[in-house]
Amino acid sequence: MIAIGSGLTLGREGPTVQIGGAVGDAVLRWLKVTERVRFILTSAGAGAGLAAAFNAPLSGLVFVLEEVRRDFQPIVFGAAFVAAVIADIIARIGSGQFPVFSVPSYSVPPLASLPLFALLGIVAGVRGVFFNRSLLTAMDIHAKIPSQLILPVAALIGGGVGLVGWFSPFLIGSGIYWQRLH
Repeated sequence: MIAIGSGLTLGREGPTVQIGGAVGDAVLRWLKVTERVRFILTSAGAGAGLAAAFNAPLSGLVFVLEEVRRDFQPIVFGAAFVAAVIADIIARIGSGQFPVFSVPSYSVPPLASLPLFALLGIVAGVRGVFFNRSLLTAMDIHAKIPSQLILPVAALIGGGVGLVGWFSPFLIGSGIYWQRLH
């Protein structure tokens, strides 16, 4: 709530996944189900949040199976599937049948540009590996921070991001405003 209230852009999926999981967990605690069932259905709630955010029930299902639970047990599959479909139906009732993203129609590039696309794929792959390694390194560094310094380090990082946003708001936004300028 603090992040959204202060104007940070979290995207559609972050808050809906968190809210879906939290609401599911609260209901399940109230119903006093077992821990195993609670974790399965909380995961399904998170997938339902993603499905509702993008009108994409299969995305919610795959998200639960690959990212949240990382197993393909029938109970997990069934719960995630039902939750994602119901969330998608409710989202479509509320916001309509139109897709979240509209993709413009582009002309097919000539076959001669295929080497450029191959080069673009290689560059994107190398940058992806660099990004993932940087992310893992940052997580390793974070894990080595003593517990008494976590709050000051978080405040320092938040202050740095705040300064960047103050002087160059385009660097911390979602990119939508930048797209509208061009």
